[in-house]
Amino acid sequence: MKSFNAYGQSSEKLFGANVPVWCGVVRPIQFGGTLDAAYIKDRAIYRAGTPVLYDEMTRTFKPMENAEDATITPNGYLYNDIYIDAVAETDVNNAATGAIVMNHPDGLMIDRTEFASIADTLKTQIPGVRLIRDIVIAE
Repeated sequence: MKSFNAYGQSSEKLFGANVPVWCGVVRPIQFGGTLDAAYIKDRAIYRAGTPVLYDEMTRTFKPMENAEDATITPNGYLYNDIYIDAVAETDVNNAATGAIVMNHPDGLMIDRTEFASIADTLKTQIPGVRLIRDIVIAE
């Protein structure tokens, strides 16, 4: 699966994913890790721009599942989409990896994520990523 969620890059659409949410050149390589095993679910999709709690010691991350999810306090955003196909319950080796963005001055277009309603909270929790609101220009 190809997945590019920054403007100016081609993409392959998969289950409504690949919505461009990042502005400018994103450098997510500073942080990356493995999705916490509790979040590896059959046919789960975690979209680019999803707030995550990244643990540098274990190099794992937990995504917020929706805007009302108060089980984690995020410290970064998921760089690209993660799609998990069919999961065999008996397979203990199920894993998914992703890159985490903790600093990005060019911005994340928060209105293109399902977390726009908590943008003010996210601004204080993840101050290194500038949040941008979509601008609608009347014709």
